[in-house]
Amino acid sequence: MTSKPIPLDPAALDAVTGGAVTIGGSGADRIVGTGGADLLLGNGGDDAIAGGAGNDQIEGGGGRDVLQGDAGDDRLSGGTGDRVGDIAFGGDGNDTYTWSPGDGNDSFRGMAGQDTLSLPTLSLGQLQSALQVSGTGLHMQVSGNVVSFTNASGQPASFGGTINLGGETLTFSEIERIQVR
Repeated sequence: MTSKPIPLDPAALDAVTGGAVTIGGSGADRIVGTGGADLLLGNGGDDAIAGGAGNDQIEGGGGRDVLQGDAGDDRLSGGTGDRVGDIAFGGDGNDTYTWSPGDGNDSFRGMAGQDTLSLPTLSLGQLQSALQVSGTGLHMQVSGNVVSFTNASGQPASFGGTINLGGETLTFSEIERIQVR
């Protein structure tokens, strides 16, 4: 007996996530999510993707993508291993942007909420040698695999900066923590 893959039905996935499942084509796409928890995939091309309200998962895929999380706790990724520059904005909510060397010269702005920069392939040592934080009076705090900063009064602080690694630069601002592997 030969087994065959079961094709995915976006309508069935939509029922599971409570939002929309939208998969872009190989060209430049403009994708806008719903008020629910959406799964928005740009695939190839230079895509513009906005999540709308809800806890969305947004992945740009190949190409120079612009991602906007909007309201909700969103997970954003410009594209794995595409080596091009993507721009992402978290919006309101506790958002997470994932980046690894090979993903390109990306830029992430967390905006409102408690936002996280996720670096799943970097160790704490690699981060410390590649990280440049902008601002003065900040003190690094390390707890397990999470790095955050406090201000001169010892209060948690939003921060920004760059990570230069492997010939690529990730620029980020308005985040509250960095998580490494």
